[in-house]
Amino acid sequence: MKQKLRFAILGLGYFGKNYARLLSHHKEAELAAVANTQKESMAVFKSADIDCIIIATPAPTHFKLAKQALEAGKHVLVEKPMVSKLSEAIELQSQVKKSKKLLMVGHQYLYHDYIRRLKKELDRGTIGALHYIAGEHFYPGPVRNDIGCFWETATHELSILEYLIGPLVISEVVGYGISIRSKRYEDAAFANIRLENDIIIAIAAAWNVPQKIRHMVLAGDKGSVVFDDTKPKRKLSFISNKVGVISIPRVKSQEPLLNELNHFIDCVRNNKTPLTDVGHGARITKLLNIISSNIKFI
Repeated sequence: MKQKLRFAILGLGYFGKNYARLLSHHKEAELAAVANTQKESMAVFKSADIDCIIIATPAPTHFKLAKQALEAGKHVLVEKPMVSKLSEAIELQSQVKKSKKLLMVGHQYLYHDYIRRLKKELDRGTIGALHYIAGEHFYPGPVRNDIGCFWETATHELSILEYLIGPLVISEVVGYGISIRSKRYEDAAFANIRLENDIIIAIAAAWNVPQKIRHMVLAGDKGSVVFDDTKPKRKLSFISNKVGVISIPRVKSQEPLLNELNHFIDCVRNNKTPLTDVGHGARITKLLNIISSNIKFI
């Protein structure tokens, strides 16, 4: 049996704790260290016993920590958003190439079994040619003070859509942001996006909302599909335009974060390019940059 990969986690907040839980009983990996301070992180970078580093710290710290980890010869799994500036994404791409190590972004919805099934159905033409997409991402928290809600949450919707329908080439954006706590970052944002192929995308994102809503509708010329991640089983519903028949597929699923972690380990073991590699992360960062720069505060 191959020796277990030794992981370190930087940041033991909400996501850090979930990664720690999964690593605690993983057959191919073990949690060797946890770092919550700069001094502890530096010790992890210098340790010859660490193969992989998971970065689950606040978004503005991702770039510096990921770069340091790559320079130290470690494989990196960084939570979303990958970075908070487009220039940082471009520099990380160069650093990955230089280091010859893997960097994977934690866009966990691309490892969601229901999203994988949705992609198969779209590729089959189940709902026909797409016309519009609407996504809502509302949740109680955590509410962050170092980034806006759109950059923090819409990374999910954009990564899902890039995975489902291919490169998103934006022609026009009209958006509004509302800042309730301060004037620096938005607490709610609404963006209408027109792609070059005339597909219309509407994304609404907000935090500090009492009820969690993670809902997406995709409409085509043959029918539509609803993805609702808050429902335990009926996460996907397909509706035909002609007869109105609702199809609710049965999907064998497991925790998306576990699928994500397994994929990362497989890529490290077998020198594969991750589905959500640094190139994917850079494309999503570019989309976030384009859209957020066109969101007007009111």
